[in-house]
Amino acid sequence: MNPRRLHGEEGIKMGIPLADEDAFLRRNPDHPSTLPLSGKRMVALLIVKSTLFFLAVVALYLLYEYGKHLPVYTVHADNITIETGEYLNPKDIRSLIHKHFPDNLIILDIEELRARIESVNWVREVTIRKILPDQVRIVVREKRPVGVARTDRLWLFDTNGDFLSEFQPSRHDIDCPVLIGLMNDGDPLSHDENRERIRRYLQFVREIDAGENGLSGRLSEVDLADLADVVVIPLEGAPRVHLGHENFRKRLENYFQVIDMAREENGPISEIDMRYDDKIIVRPYENL
Repeated sequence: MNPRRLHGEEGIKMGIPLADEDAFLRRNPDHPSTLPLSGKRMVALLIVKSTLFFLAVVALYLLYEYGKHLPVYTVHADNITIETGEYLNPKDIRSLIHKHFPDNLIILDIEELRARIESVNWVREVTIRKILPDQVRIVVREKRPVGVARTDRLWLFDTNGDFLSEFQPSRHDIDCPVLIGLMNDGDPLSHDENRERIRRYLQFVREIDAGENGLSGRLSEVDLADLADVVVIPLEGAPRVHLGHENFRKRLENYFQVIDMAREENGPISEIDMRYDDKIIVRPYENL
C-alpha cells in the first residue's frame, strides 16, 4: 500500500498527496498570518518612515542653503532673456525687475517676479523659466489696443476696457474713430461704466464695418455719453449724427445718402437725427 494517504474521495480521484492538502484548504481566520501588524511593529514602522521623511527634508534644505552661495548659480544681466511684443521695450522690463532680481537663481521667486511684471498695463501674461545653472527666460505677451478714447488726453484701450497708455500717433498705428463721452475718473462708478461704454463702442464699430464697405473710416468720433443714443461725428467735423441704440449701419448709410441734399436745403447743419424710420430731423446752426 502507498505510504501517502489521500484525503477523501476527491483526494483519491485527483491524486492529491496528503502533505499538500493545506494548499487547497480555506484559510483559518484565526491563523496568525492573517492578523494585522502588532502595535509595536506598527509604531516602529511609522518611526522609521517619519525619520526618513525628516532626513529627506533636511537634506533638501541643506542643499538649497548650499546652492544659494554657489557661484555657478549666479545670474548675470546678460543671462536674462526678455521677449516682448510690438509695444513694450525689453529694456523697460529689465529696468523694472533689476532692483528686485536676486543674484542667485536658486532663490529666485518666480511668482513674485511675474506679479511685478504683470503690474504693467500693457502686460497680458508672463511666462518665466529658470534654466540651470544661471539663465532666466522671460516671455511677455502683450494686450492688444483696439481703440482710442478721449478724456483729458487720448488713451489706448483694449477689449477689456483697460487703459493701456497715452496714444502717440507716431508710435501707435490705430485707425478708428475716437471714443468720447466717458465718465470722470473721480466717480467711484466710472470704471465699470466706462467698461460698458467701451464694450458698446466695440459692438458699434463691428456692426458698421460688417458690410462690404466699412463705415468707421468715415467717422472722427463716437459719443457714448448717452448709452441709449449713439452720436457720431463725421470726418469733416459736423454735424452730430444721432443714431439711437439700434440699426446703426442702416441709419449711417442713410445719413451719407441725404447729407448733401440736407445741406443744400438748410445750409450748415449742427445736428441731424436719424433715429426715426419715417423722418429725418435737421437742426441748422441758426436754430440752436
